[in-house]
Amino acid sequence: MNEPEYKDVRYSTRNPISAYLVKNFFVRLRQMLLQTGARRVLEIGCGEGFVTNLAKETLSPELLIGSDYSSQWLARAKKFHPDSQFMVIDARKIPFRDGAFDLVLAIEVLEHVEGPEAALDEIARVASKRAIISVPNGVIWRLGNMARGKYFSSFGNTPGHINEWSKRAFRRFLERRFEILEHKAPFPWQIALLKKK
Repeated sequence: MNEPEYKDVRYSTRNPISAYLVKNFFVRLRQMLLQTGARRVLEIGCGEGFVTNLAKETLSPELLIGSDYSSQWLARAKKFHPDSQFMVIDARKIPFRDGAFDLVLAIEVLEHVEGPEAALDEIARVASKRAIISVPNGVIWRLGNMARGKYFSSFGNTPGHINEWSKRAFRRFLERRFEILEHKAPFPWQIALLKKK
């Protein structure tokens, strides 16, 4: 019996413009991953494991754990990536020792988390060297949604997004715990490569 083709619902689209934007975002993410040379990697909010798998292919780390708050997402991740390790983890209470990972990833996660400051503190605590964090780019994200005819009743805010940062606000948020090595804004997201202070 053939397995269904893997397609992460968060990043799949038939719209050629959206597909181009997603591809551009992942080009930036891959470039940042390559700069880390990380051997021990934790991903927070991995969903179906698309980014976890990208990190595996890009870095060939000795330890890689994908985690999510949702056991349903993790069931899909395990189905599509049976050779990878996944755990249920709350981003605000990461069950690992200080500095356990060279790199912690939080890709399109913190906009969903109540108390994102606590999540950032935990990411900084378990990261020994680097983190890569991305979020939607504030008002630009909303305008992009409305331009494609989505979420008018919430002024373009995607369901489930409870936090929002402009570029400046995101930098201030991150600088509480990290030095920003690189901060890019591949439309309509923003992504930062960070060094632990």
